[in-house]
Amino acid sequence: RPLESARVNLLTYTEDFSSPWGVSGCTLSVQTPPQGYSSAVKYIKNSGPGFAAVYRYYTNMIGPFVFSVIAKRDEWQYLCLYLQNPDRFTYFDLLNGVVGTVAAGVTANIEDLGDGWYRCAIAHTANGTNAPAFVATPTDSVYAPVGDGVSGIYVTAAQYEVGTTATPYQAILTDGSSYPATGFPIIQK
Repeated sequence: RPLESARVNLLTYTEDFSSPWGVSGCTLSVQTPPQGYSSAVKYIKNSGPGFAAVYRYYTNMIGPFVFSVIAKRDEWQYLCLYLQNPDRFTYFDLLNGVVGTVAAGVTANIEDLGDGWYRCAIAHTANGTNAPAFVATPTDSVYAPVGDGVSGIYVTAAQYEVGTTATPYQAILTDGSSYPATGFPIIQK
């Protein structure tokens, strides 16, 4: 039987959201992460109306996938996880720890990690081009709120993987090129 890679997270820079992540209509400021993570950011919607997101762009994505992030409320109460083609918006209430409005064709789950942090996940079937993204919003079902340049939420630990259920988070803190194919640590003597 061939050895399969232990890497399941298709994303890179999963805690600081630097390149190749796209950032549109918002700013990200580095914050203290929850215990066990190396970095977190505060997503701050720019002043004014309009859609704002942090996203990755993929092509030729066919089949079941799960997108998850870990988030905590600050001034705004909701995280929205977005999928493209067709547009699907799913909301998570970070104050009460419950799933809000769920898009058609998506299943959603929220897991309490303590200290106000939640792992929010959506499962879907991709049919080609896809852009998993996250958005902050003060209310459920509003994906393009008016920003004030200050308000937002905290986010870390993004994961996009094949399957129908989120697996334990796998940090890919750089471009992923140094991640061992076996999943076992590389030890140099």
